[in-house]
Amino acid sequence: MKIGLAALLGPMSANEFFSHYYSNEPFLVHHDPKDIWELTDLPFLQSLESLLQMWPHAVQAHLPDLRDEASAIDTNILEARKNYDSGMGLLFEVPKSTAK
Repeated sequence: MKIGLAALLGPMSANEFFSHYYSNEPFLVHHDPKDIWELTDLPFLQSLESLLQMWPHAVQAHLPDLRDEASAIDTNILEARKNYDSGMGLLFEVPKSTAK
């Protein structure tokens, strides 16, 4: 069994991941949930409600048809759920001032 970053990246290499990360380029890795059960079994990742209940920061809500930060708004967890229900995407990001 793979552990750490390798388990999350699947077929993507760490170098490829960091290339996307440092270039601020989006990417997607598909997984069979049974391959990352240690992650998906975390209580706060069981549902959107669980994540919203434990999230201590603002949530960004993005309009579904626009792919830039100009279309995003920072919102609280109550409004984030309403935004999600209306078709907006949510971004859970730790503010740089609190990231370690």
